[in-house]
Amino acid sequence: MRHLLKLLLLVPFVSFAQAETPAQANKKLFDRTIDELNFRTFETVYDKHFTRQKFPATLRTAAARRDFNSFDNNAELQKLFLNYNGVAERYKTHFGGGAQG
Repeated sequence: MRHLLKLLLLVPFVSFAQAETPAQANKKLFDRTIDELNFRTFETVYDKHFTRQKFPATLRTAAARRDFNSFDNNAELQKLFLNYNGVAERYKTHFGGGAQG
């Protein structure tokens, strides 16, 4: 019985130690928000430019958008998308670090 009591008291501490910190949760939320904003921006521009095509819903991450190349030989639009994607990733690393110091 004594061992069971110790075990029951230890379990909350183990689960608490594995929990995500508020800073980590905020960073994940910030990154997801930036990725979603980028996806929506890309989707709007792409869908207006290519009226018969739709921007793929699977391109919600920066890595997936980086590999996307269905621009119908429009190099300027592809460059715009790559630059926008790069700037967004720099923004996430620069401003997504939380309060330092």
